[in-house]
Parts: sequence; structure tokens; C-alpha cells
Amino acid sequence: MKQRNIDSNVKKVTVWNNEHDIHAKAIKDWGEAGAISAYHEEVGELMTAMSHFKRGRIPIEEVIEEIIDVEIALEMMRVLYDKSPDFNTSNELHARKFSKLVNALSVE
Repeated sequence: MKQRNIDSNVKKVTVWNNEHDIHAKAIKDWGEAGAISAYHEEVGELMTAMSHFKRGRIPIEEVIEEIIDVEIALEMMRVLYDKSPDFNTSNELHARKFSKLVNALSVE
């Protein structure tokens, strides 16, 4: 996992080569069960936020924040369950499934 430090006037920031490395490190540090639990927690928080927004209890910004958290956790699940580093198989499957949605909606 390659990293480099960038000095700035505000703070020192570590920049990783790619998100795959970060997700792989999280899985290594937390373990598979911990990563799966984190995913479940993020999905639950999104469900709660959507319900609260629907009832006017929170602003849309909080829902968006939870969506982003779920996206990050979902990418970690891709790393966990799809062992190919470039995700070719997953990307092809995604394209086929998305194409079915486009066809079902008659979108051009």
C-alpha cells in the first residue's frame, strides 16, 4: 500500500494511491466481521435517516451524508467479496444489470 504525505499550512494529510487500498486496510484492521458489521450499521443509519426525513425531522443534508457513508461501506464490501483488484467481473455484471433497468424503463 503506497502512501505519501503532503504538508500544508493547515495540517498534514496522507494521500493513498486508490480507494481499494484504503478499503483493504480497513478490512485487515477491523476483520471481515467488523467490516460487515460496519456495513450493516451504515445501512441501518440510512434507513433511519430516510424515515426521519420523510417525517420532516431532519434536513436532506443528513440523508445525503448517510448515503455517502453507505456508498463507502458498499465499496468495502466489493473489496471483501470480489477478490479481483480491478473489479472487472463486478463491473461487467453491474453493466448487464443496469442495462436491464434501462431496457425495462425504455430509456435511450
